[in-house]
Amino acid sequence: MSTTETGPSSSTSSSSSNVPPNDVHRVLLLLDIQVAMLSPPPVGVPASRTVQSNLNHILAYARAANPPPLIVHVRNNGDVGDPDEPLAAGWQLIFPALPGEIIIDKRKNNAFAGTELGSIIPTHAEIVVAGFQTDYSIRATCSAALGRGNEVLLIKGAHATYDRIEVLHGGGITPAWRIEQDIEAELEEAGVHLLEMKDLPGIFEDRHQRSAVLPPPRLQPSYLGELRFRICDTPAEFEGGQDLLRRDGDLPWSIRLCSFAMVDKYQGAVHLLRQDGMVDEGVLDDLAELPPIPRTIRNVLCEIGQPFEVNLASALIPLVVVDRYGWQMFEMRNMFRDNRDRMRKHPYTGKALIRLVVSPLPEHGEDPALFIQFVKWLTPVECIIPEYDYHVARPVPNTYYRLKDKKGVYKRWSYALKPKWNADNLRRMLDLEI
Repeated sequence: MSTTETGPSSSTSSSSSNVPPNDVHRVLLLLDIQVAMLSPPPVGVPASRTVQSNLNHILAYARAANPPPLIVHVRNNGDVGDPDEPLAAGWQLIFPALPGEIIIDKRKNNAFAGTELGSIIPTHAEIVVAGFQTDYSIRATCSAALGRGNEVLLIKGAHATYDRIEVLHGGGITPAWRIEQDIEAELEEAGVHLLEMKDLPGIFEDRHQRSAVLPPPRLQPSYLGELRFRICDTPAEFEGGQDLLRRDGDLPWSIRLCSFAMVDKYQGAVHLLRQDGMVDEGVLDDLAELPPIPRTIRNVLCEIGQPFEVNLASALIPLVVVDRYGWQMFEMRNMFRDNRDRMRKHPYTGKALIRLVVSPLPEHGEDPALFIQFVKWLTPVECIIPEYDYHVARPVPNTYYRLKDKKGVYKRWSYALKPKWNADNLRRMLDLEI
């Protein structure tokens, strides 16, 4: 499938999809997301800046999904002199279609009318709708999709329209936001599912397999305890106090027991723990006997599923996994880099909280491997390569780190543990046999 084009047509302006309609189960339908609509007001809609940001996030999530939905860009062909007159500056798409995505040109509000859209989207497919204008193309296309039998999802904050002058009612103005709310209520009553932007992480997931995709971290014994600082006015108010937070303000500041029990400068705290009987002394003795962990290692994990911070543009991420009887060091080099010969660049910047997950796949039964799961963002994560083809899938919280294989299909990245890991450590720390 190609998205190459030279000008508008009455229906499809890119070649037709090579995906059989019966195999299409979810569609992201982007309506009239063109330069004219998102220009600064009054040419563009009043909420152009906010809506464009939301649309950008939606498209990024869809393209990074596994499997991704069929993405269809519908472009309106206006009349001569209109801002979206074909080939005019305002007619161009805001988000250029990538290979595998479809562009449809239309002339009516209903995107199914006079186009090939109905032959591309099967009636059993779920359609996620976003774009413009709420009271024209959004309303007409959602209504038509419901009439075909499709499940329709409309994302609030990802569609918009203009203020309306009420010519027949004294010339008053109905603000765009009021029109958007009224149409949402009308469509919801007709059967459209309204979603919020906060629902975005789960919209494009396979909801039948979601629970099997992200296994919980394993639990470990007492050496996983940690030291925190509790803020309260008096000792009597300890239970109602608050833990001191890290600089990012999201997680409590803490030091894992298996980290500070091995460091000389924390031995005063270790003594107090012993004195008060708060920790098994045998655990403290075992940890004290271990060789020191290099000071350059920032990420010391006391269980394989413990979240840790990474910079997505880092060339080297050293890690140590430790328990009361030993520790295992390993390094991830150019972890998030696109390593194709023509690229060899890190496509994303930003800091994230990630964790390691032991692969449950049968193919890793004899050769254990780890997956990386994105937990949350600590700073904004952005793609810095213009017109990137997303060979390295866009990171999305609660999904695995993925790359495209030679066939262009996303696969979970995996880190083989043999022969890098000591067999005893694998058995003890991960319950794996080598």
